[in-house]
Amino acid sequence: MSIVRKDKQVVWLLLSRTKYFKRIPYGPEQDLRVSEMLDREVSWRETGTEVREEHPTILYEITTKQGRQVEIYFQWIATEIHFPMKLARKDWSLIVECQHVKLRSVSDYFFNLPVNFLALEDFKKQEAPEPVEPGM
Repeated sequence: MSIVRKDKQVVWLLLSRTKYFKRIPYGPEQDLRVSEMLDREVSWRETGTEVREEHPTILYEITTKQGRQVEIYFQWIATEIHFPMKLARKDWSLIVECQHVKLRSVSDYFFNLPVNFLALEDFKKQEAPEPVEPGM
C-alpha cells in the first residue's frame, strides 16, 4: 500500500505486517493515469449518451493503433467532471469501470502516515552492529 502526497513531493510505501514505511521522492510516474484520451489514439466518434453512477456521460468509440495492431474501445466520459467512468475493449475482453466517483476535498487525515509506523531507515540504524575497535 502507498500514500502519494503530490503536495509534499513524497510517497510513503507502507509495510503493514511489520508496521514500517519507506519514504521515496514523488515523481511523475506516481501520477494517477486517468485521462479522457487513450494512448496511441488515432480516431474517435461520439456514439451516444448515458447516465452512469448519477453522472451524465458521452459514449465514444475510440480507435487506437500501435504498429499494425488496431484496437477499438468504448469509453464513457462524465461531462461535468471530464472523467472516464468506463472503458471497454470492443470485444469486451477488457473492462475498467469506476464507481462512486466524487470530486471533493478530503481531510488530510486520510493521507498521513499511521502513527504506529516507523521509518524503515530507523530500523536499519537499529540493526547495524556497533563497530569494534581494533585490538579488542
